[in-house]
Amino acid sequence: AGVQPNIIAIMSESYGDLRVLGDFETNIPVTPFMDSLKEDENAITGYAYASIFGSKTANSEFEFLTSDSVLFIPNTIVYLHYFDDITNYDSMVSVLKAQGYTTAAIHPWLRAGWNRPAVYSKMGFDETTFLEDLDDVDYYRLYPSDEYSFSLIRDRFENKEEDEKLFIMNITMQNHSGYEGDGNGYEQTVSITGHEGEFPKTELYLSEQHESDRALEELVTYFANYDEPTIIVFFGDHQPNLDDTFYEWVNPNLSTDINERMKKYMVPFFIWANYDIEQQTDVRTSINYLAPMVLQTAGLQMSDYQSYLLEQSKTWPVVCAQGVYDNTGAYHTTTEALQNSSVLRDYQDLTINHTVDWENTLRSFFTVGEPVTTSKDASAAEE
Repeated sequence: AGVQPNIIAIMSESYGDLRVLGDFETNIPVTPFMDSLKEDENAITGYAYASIFGSKTANSEFEFLTSDSVLFIPNTIVYLHYFDDITNYDSMVSVLKAQGYTTAAIHPWLRAGWNRPAVYSKMGFDETTFLEDLDDVDYYRLYPSDEYSFSLIRDRFENKEEDEKLFIMNITMQNHSGYEGDGNGYEQTVSITGHEGEFPKTELYLSEQHESDRALEELVTYFANYDEPTIIVFFGDHQPNLDDTFYEWVNPNLSTDINERMKKYMVPFFIWANYDIEQQTDVRTSINYLAPMVLQTAGLQMSDYQSYLLEQSKTWPVVCAQGVYDNTGAYHTTTEALQNSSVLRDYQDLTINHTVDWENTLRSFFTVGEPVTTSKDASAAEE
């Protein structure tokens, strides 16, 4: 009670668990540390459904930070098409800032990507770090390594003020698409047993992911020994787009059966703490619910919107642009679900009010404390 843990959110580029697609064996375990967290008493583990596959990273980032679903804002990159006109925008950032947190975004890649500087400014991040701000960047194959990306997190913690509470949003780059070539320390360590060399992009990706797992273990070990309560939430933004022949081989039904096809949108996630939290395993959710789950786990205040969505998740535990699952595990198309569920229609209205119709957003619903109000906010509140 009364504890305000530091919170680290890691959205790992193209991080998927290909084993969800179908059975195959590798010469060595690909992610032994990630797998071990299923046994950790202070971890919540499972899979979150993304709205995207293979690209459009910013939409998963948007869903995490805002809790909106791009299901209701289709055929767009929200960061590119809505944030130029928005002034102040309430999200996970404002919720934590209102509770005294310093908020920082760390992305070791070009600041021009996905309009992030403008978005981060309007969300109210106190600090931003991009590739242009960094020296002596450690690359792994084509991109800054996860080990380097995680070192930036550790550096910020080692330089934080006493009693400062941190929220860090870290977006990695190591496993980004372009699964060809080598260099910068890359070594193929993983092969698919009995099919060595048949799926070169897949084996390259798995080898990169094995290196990511090693870096992740180092980070969690560091915070396991850190002297302040700290929570890490980790999730993939989407699965990688690999050899077509691999998908045809690993699961021929991916292109014909909707429940099989949806497996391409599953990404691993965990919420881990360096203190006692309630263990949960095999959780099925979607990226838009992760921020409320983190706040609930941390025992922190959340916005009315985030609280509403936690309640909604009991009926609709998975909501993404590819479809939804109800609490019996049944799949529904988005059209069918909206026709039959007033709860999801309400969610659609809230998403539109939050992001699309931003001039009329009832901002007090989407943050905690007292947001800076405008005359339009006041009129909406009166109504």
